[in-house]
Amino acid sequence: PSPPQACTVSLELDNQRVKSLYRRAQAYEALGKLSESFKDLKLAIHIDPKNKPAIVAARRVKDALAAQMQDQSPVAQTVRELTANDTLAERRIALLKSLIGTTVDDVGASLEVLRRKGLSVLWDITKARGETEAHLAVRCIASMASHTPVADAVLAEISLSEIVGLVEGYQSLAVGAIGLMLRLLTKCSKPKDETAGEGGEDNAGTPSSGQLEADEAIRCDVAIGAWAVAMASSEAEVRDAALDALVNW
Repeated sequence: PSPPQACTVSLELDNQRVKSLYRRAQAYEALGKLSESFKDLKLAIHIDPKNKPAIVAARRVKDALAAQMQDQSPVAQTVRELTANDTLAERRIALLKSLIGTTVDDVGASLEVLRRKGLSVLWDITKARGETEAHLAVRCIASMASHTPVADAVLAEISLSEIVGLVEGYQSLAVGAIGLMLRLLTKCSKPKDETAGEGGEDNAGTPSSGQLEADEAIRCDVAIGAWAVAMASSEAEVRDAALDALVNW
């Protein structure tokens, strides 16, 4: 019989045999049957709470189970499919629409997209895929940026100048790009002067309050410049989006 079967025979004679439970758990782990392995280890620890090998194994299997479950999450599967070159356009469009709905109200899902390098995948789609896919990718980034931690991460990876490039170079993406800029400017953390020491002096090597204000002013100038470009567009939809964004900001 296989190792799990042999241990099972032993347990049928005495289901309290910790050694057999531990050995079967090891066999299940080797076969990749992590749930079965963890179940046996929990029972072994219940019978013998001081069994160190079982405790160590249970922690290891529990961590492996958590990693396995995370790797099989809907977000993980979506990012993998969006990355794959053989994913059909229709499927990619469906995945992007689903991701928009998932991330807009779920900061956890948005952060998982970041952890799985999904932001760079989405940004690449805005430049290398069809018009519909690119538009949905921009909307997806804006949806993720509904949450301040994600908005900060987006601005750290994608500059406002790059987003302005979408407004200036792709009329079909201009509305979405304007919305993304507005989302980032309203959701990102505001600069705070936490560097001043006693007596009002700035700590050496850290940005001064004046520098922080200057950085924020540059952001605003870039955004206003982009909206000015959009206002000059021949497309009424783009002009309306730019005007709405300025009013809302």
